[in-house]
Amino acid sequence: MILCGDLNLTPDSDIYRFLTNGTLDLYSINYKIASGQLNDFYVSDEWRPIETRIMKLLSKGEKEMTHSLPIESAYPVNPPQIDKIVASASTETKGIITGNSASVVSRSSVSVQHQSIPDLSTQLVSSYHARFRGLVDYAFYDKEQIQLLGYLTLPTMLDLQHGRIGKGLPSRVYPSDHFPLKAQFALKNKV
Repeated sequence: MILCGDLNLTPDSDIYRFLTNGTLDLYSINYKIASGQLNDFYVSDEWRPIETRIMKLLSKGEKEMTHSLPIESAYPVNPPQIDKIVASASTETKGIITGNSASVVSRSSVSVQHQSIPDLSTQLVSSYHARFRGLVDYAFYDKEQIQLLGYLTLPTMLDLQHGRIGKGLPSRVYPSDHFPLKAQFALKNKV
């Protein structure tokens, strides 16, 4: 099985996790932001059927939805984290006057924090316009039956930051608001 398309799901969304992991916790899902696109532009009455189905399942005592399809995205969606060390220094100076003498006391401190931030050079972008930029298009495949041989490279968030793509899509170079996806697969041999 191969499932490709503009699914309008971000890799950190409940629905993406449902597709790739096979489980959706019905108690924790917020159906209006289930796709991961938090902008009000994407929230519409289209979600009513999903809300209705979830409410029916909950009323029957169901706690989760499951599927057993072993699917995976052809495009890497979990960018590595970069370890970043942020240091800051401060100095506090106080003057002390005692009787006929004065002295100055100075105290310095250094604060060091360790942060993990997404590596923008590996965070892929399949759609780029005024209201959104990120990965929302996928080529899912059955990882037990099909082998991924390769895929067409997509731009990264770093490419957007450095202006390598332009000011948005569509453009003269890219006539859609989505970049094209292309993946090559082969059927696995069953022994």
